[in-house]
Amino acid sequence: MPTRPKIQHTYPQRKDSGFEAKDYRSRPEYHTARWARMRRIFLAQREHVFCVRCKAQGRFTAASVVDHIIPAEICGNFWDTSNWQPLCKKCNAVKAAEDKRMIQEHHQGVGASNLCDQSRRDPAPSLENTQPKFQKFQKTE
Repeated sequence: MPTRPKIQHTYPQRKDSGFEAKDYRSRPEYHTARWARMRRIFLAQREHVFCVRCKAQGRFTAASVVDHIIPAEICGNFWDTSNWQPLCKKCNAVKAAEDKRMIQEHHQGVGASNLCDQSRRDPAPSLENTQPKFQKFQKTE
């Protein structure tokens, strides 16, 4: 009995799935476990529960985004917690457009260079130190 020839299926090849920073529209720091942990700790603090922009307008909206007050591209220190503020998603979208314009002006040399003074560039106390540390108990004799 004749046999049917085997059909070889050709599937499109996948691109290399390795981490490439240029594939992201945002900074690679946003895609780290450290950022996820710091963001969660920051938003859990009592003074960072509500969106600061909504609060200024008399609305109390829960914050879900940690935003850099002055974009990290201008200030340089991504992890400076004194440059963070809690925002809701709606306010973050509005501020993202403002930040984009500010970054373009900064790259063109049209202002925005004096926004980041030397005290802002110094690293702030880390939120990592706010969590309780468990100490190993040693037996004393």
